[in-house]
Amino acid sequence: MSLVSYERKDDVVVLTMDDSKMNSFSFEMIDQINKALDKAEKEQGSWSLLIVGNNKAFSAGFDLKTMTKPPCLEQHELFMQGGSLVMRLFEFPRPVIFGCSGHALALGAIMLMAGDFIVGKRGKGKIGINEVAIGMTVPVFGVELARLRLSRKHFAKAVLQGSIYSPDEAVECGFLDIAVDENEFQSTCMAEATRLAKLKNPGFSNTKSFIKQETWRKIHATIHEDGKRLLPREAKL
Repeated sequence: MSLVSYERKDDVVVLTMDDSKMNSFSFEMIDQINKALDKAEKEQGSWSLLIVGNNKAFSAGFDLKTMTKPPCLEQHELFMQGGSLVMRLFEFPRPVIFGCSGHALALGAIMLMAGDFIVGKRGKGKIGINEVAIGMTVPVFGVELARLRLSRKHFAKAVLQGSIYSPDEAVECGFLDIAVDENEFQSTCMAEATRLAKLKNPGFSNTKSFIKQETWRKIHATIHEDGKRLLPREAKL
């Protein structure tokens, strides 16, 4: 089943995630996104990457069928694959634009923070890192991305208290750069992606690396230890 479509529109590579539901990050969804990124990295010229969801959600986070199990190897592997995907997008050498067309919760909201420009659609969409509110632990990579991206005023409320935001509130908080009405959403996503596609390497990629390298180091130094929380006690890596 195809969960991710790939299209190049002029100078914009568009990936659309659509599992017809809430775009949960399952093993299959993560694998298809990675394969699409492999393809994108072979594109020539100056371009940007636009990733959008379906009309219901950008993503509601990890596949809960796996992540609500008792600690197990499968859960640990999904966590590591999801974290690695977020970091791949965080470090991506071309501009990454996210179009948040609905809900973005848990890993979905964390992934938004890995982008370079995020467009939200006004409406009923809920955005937030809600792990603590449902009895789960926010991964270190989520905390560090929030530390870099979110406003200081909202940091503790968003991360430690699991607060949920409307699209307009999410702009103030820092999850989104802009929120627009539904009839402007697609055109705004493409306009911003086209604008950023003009930024050339190595100037863009080098400067992006300089901005993000401290956060990158913290996450890479902790992600494997963080993932061990999800292992059964008898398991060894």
